Amino acid sequence: MNELDDQPFKELMAGIGEVYSKKISGELLATYWNVLKAYDFEEVSRAANAHMMNPESGQFLPKPADFMRYLEGDSDSRALVAWSKVEKTISGVGAYDSIVFDDALIMRVISEMGGWIDLCSMQSDELPFKRNEFVKRYRGYLLNPPQEHPKKLIGRLEADNAGQFPESVPEPILIGNSQLALEVYNTGSKQITQTKTISQVLESMAGLEHLNS
Repeated sequence: MNELDDQPFKELMAGIGEVYSKKISGELLATYWNVLKAYDFEEVSRAANAHMMNPESGQFLPKPADFMRYLEGDSDSRALVAWSKVEKTISGVGAYDSIVFDDALIMRVISEMGGWIDLCSMQSDELPFKRNEFVKRYRGYLLNPPQEHPKKLIGRLEADNAGQFPESVPEPILIGNSQLALEVYNTGSKQITQTKTISQVLESMAGLEHLNS
């Protein structure tokens, strides 16, 4: 929403207040505005109507979280939508190109799951487990957004050529909304702290022991 939506928004909230016999103070109105200003007024209005038509939750004045539930969907739905985007990219782009999703949370979660190449290398029988892991991690970051995310997810071409032939490294492919993906790229970090499983640590230790033997 922008300044042109200020008056329509005030009228919308005043109307909601009348429905629930509640007076919307200036301070409360400012709180709603700050939470919802990232969305189009039409979307906010539809969310308000959807809430009021709900036979259960619609009995109560909608809180900002109620608006967000209709605007964004619950955490499970959002995580599954994100995973669907990942699956389509795995099959449509594959592991060779480096990529940037238009969602920083997807970038962070995949990096923590071992990276793009590793995820694209999963076998069909691993798919349900990878999906569940992704959904759990994504839902967790919806509640507690990470402080950083990678600029891009490295593909095989970049992994193989970045050291000796950096001129042969192609630019990453932007996935989804190109403007949002570019913002994710520009605000991302070159390296972030990676989480590892016990088995990954043991494998690394075994590799070092082999080199030293």
